[in-house]
Amino acid sequence: MASIQDPDVVDRFRAAMEKIQNKLQVRTTELTESALELSKSHKQLLKSAVDLAQKRVLMEEKRDTISQSLGELEQKQSQMDDLRLKIAKLREEQAVRRDLMSSDQVLESLEALEKTLRETNDLSAFLANIRKEFVAQACF
Repeated sequence: MASIQDPDVVDRFRAAMEKIQNKLQVRTTELTESALELSKSHKQLLKSAVDLAQKRVLMEEKRDTISQSLGELEQKQSQMDDLRLKIAKLREEQAVRRDLMSSDQVLESLEALEKTLRETNDLSAFLANIRKEFVAQACF
């Protein structure tokens, strides 16, 4: 072992310490740069995660909107089907009425009604009686 009084020992010690200090500074710089790179990567990862979460929320909102729209569409379709059924029923009723009105029915009691009209000269009663006779014949 070298003696402390040896003048080269102090210089060698100082040189060794400077070498260690330089290595330490280089390693510190490398670690700092790595930490900065990791920090940037972490920031980008967090930003990507936040973007993904926002997109997921938007997709859920759109899915809810689509679901609601489909429900409304089904309801409108049901209403349209109901209206179609009502229209068909009304057309059937109208056809029956048309048949009743357009039939060439002959009233058997027409002569008696005309005789009563001549005797009473009451046109409104005559028309009312004719309607009654047509309705009575249509029902049978």
